[in-house]
Amino acid sequence: MEFAPGTARLASGSYVVLDSLVRILLADPSLRVEVSAHTDNSGTAGANLHLTNLQAEAVKNYLVTKGVPFQQVVARGFGATVPLTPDTTPRGRAANRRVEVRPSAAGP
Repeated sequence: MEFAPGTARLASGSYVVLDSLVRILLADPSLRVEVSAHTDNSGTAGANLHLTNLQAEAVKNYLVTKGVPFQQVVARGFGATVPLTPDTTPRGRAANRRVEVRPSAAGP
């Protein structure tokens, strides 16, 4: 998923992926997912955590407005605490700015 830079406003290019996720979740009401948002280490830890919480909630809100019951989705922001790569290059920082959707073993 993509956001306008530095915001929790979903970019329209994310809608196709999210609409596919909506179909999957609506087809199986027992499925639970966790939406986790991450950022690079630019900015302060507090600001990064706040931003990623807002981004994860934006994804959840999109799914819910499309008919997915809110109980099927947990939204969590992690700031820069779970990097995929070192934040030492532009490519590394870009890789760390991401949203992941994974099955959740436990309900919200």
